[in-house]
Amino acid sequence: MYLRGCCISYATAPILSHNTTVHNWKNLLKLLASVTAVQLIGFILLPFFSRLYTKADYGILGMLMSVVGLLTPLASARYDQAIQVAKKGHRLRLLRILALSINISLTSVLIILCLLAPRWLQGTSYEVAIPYLFIIPLTVFFSGLYSVLAAGANAQGAYGNIGLASLIQGYINNGLKLICGWANMGAWGFAVAFNSGLAVACSFLGWKQHRDWFNGITRRRLALVAKHYKGFPIYTTWMITTAMLISNILAMLLPNYYHTEDIGIITMLYMISRRPVQVYSEATGRIYARRLVEVRESGHSFLQDMNKVFLRLLALSLLGGILTPWIAEPLVSLILGSNWSSLGHIIPWIIPFLLMESLNYIFCFIPDVIKKQKEYAWIQITRLCCEVLFITQLSPHLDFNTFIRSYFIFAAVEYGLIFLWFYTQIRKYELATNETKV
Repeated sequence: MYLRGCCISYATAPILSHNTTVHNWKNLLKLLASVTAVQLIGFILLPFFSRLYTKADYGILGMLMSVVGLLTPLASARYDQAIQVAKKGHRLRLLRILALSINISLTSVLIILCLLAPRWLQGTSYEVAIPYLFIIPLTVFFSGLYSVLAAGANAQGAYGNIGLASLIQGYINNGLKLICGWANMGAWGFAVAFNSGLAVACSFLGWKQHRDWFNGITRRRLALVAKHYKGFPIYTTWMITTAMLISNILAMLLPNYYHTEDIGIITMLYMISRRPVQVYSEATGRIYARRLVEVRESGHSFLQDMNKVFLRLLALSLLGGILTPWIAEPLVSLILGSNWSSLGHIIPWIIPFLLMESLNYIFCFIPDVIKKQKEYAWIQITRLCCEVLFITQLSPHLDFNTFIRSYFIFAAVEYGLIFLWFYTQIRKYELATNETKV
């Protein structure tokens, strides 16, 4: 999520000189290459992880990470986004300290809640997660810290440092995950590996920025900068919270209706299909965010680019739809192990969903560019309500395999309608722009 934000802010920036643009794109490509390398390493090691950790371990991971994913944007109150656009050094320092203060405060509250939560969760479907609750504040703290420090590096144009930090985090995470798996640490192995990688990456980024940490920091200046940038937490926090709820609502609600092993299947499905698609889509989206700016200035239509992307992904999804029913199950059993063979029955049903989700990730910058953020936010809230109703009303009456297939079809229709909204809004925007020019 952070990478999408920092690169869209770069992609929609004013056109710079040729040398500056080339230099920035080289740095940006280094960043993308490092992130892709980390994802690729994790994907290659999945056959080992799937045999070292059980479905229940992945299920607990999915439940915990759904909460972490929701809380992480709140850990900095979205001031990390303000850091990226801060033009003056002293503002950057003030915003960084402000965001870190909020992070520490939220983590402290979460620790207190984790001490109280066992008595609330006892006897519920979430009882299995009680021994692992302290993973949540630990991961929220380091994730929020990394987001703030990476935003500071982005504001200074240090894309190379962000890329190197990403590589450090990825290598340590995957290496320790293997070691913890062999040590039979279960879900704690995921937590130790992930947070150790984040801690070292944060130390690296913090060391690179250590020279100007506290210069000119006073309580009065912190209060003034918080007031000046109050629009960031007020406006963007509830939007990102809604988006995170939509992304994580499945893992948050399904423990009420299905076994922990079933949640583990969803978590693994995310790792082998949704996460690679998101990485590709976010990288492609940065290119088209810049492309929209260029097209707007040249007077050409961006709809042609949208049509090309849609047809390209449609062809890939049709090819996948033809092949996966035949090869998915034996391939999953070979790569992940026979314990995960049930994934092969679900994968063919996820392809339409991946097509529409990819289109939405690629073009999610459109509301920001054409000033339709509020309309898009209400669409997201409506979608969240529909997701909650779908899950709570159908889950009690369907077995897991039937439900998850139905859910992916439903979610594909949702994403399709949102993409159609993107398309119509770009069309209206271009017509209005052309009329203004005339």
